[in-house]
Amino acid sequence: MGNTEGFAIAGFVLGLVSFIPYVQFAAIPGIVFSALGLKSEKRGLAIAGLILSISAIVLGVLALALIGIVWHSVNGVVSSGVANVPA
Repeated sequence: MGNTEGFAIAGFVLGLVSFIPYVQFAAIPGIVFSALGLKSEKRGLAIAGLILSISAIVLGVLALALIGIVWHSVNGVVSSGVANVPA
């Protein structure tokens, strides 16, 4: 089972790294390695890696949605030429 312990550790590390801005792509291999490491003695690290990796993906998707909403609202105001500026 020594090989799967490395997968559990790698999944955990990639889960942590995936929270660094612009490195969210590390979450996908983090999920894969954590899933492979679930059969090892380091099951706790594998579960933590899964939780971290999935959380990073969810937060990344929410951040992109928020950026899209803000972008759309700003472009709507700029293109209409209407600004709600108090007199």
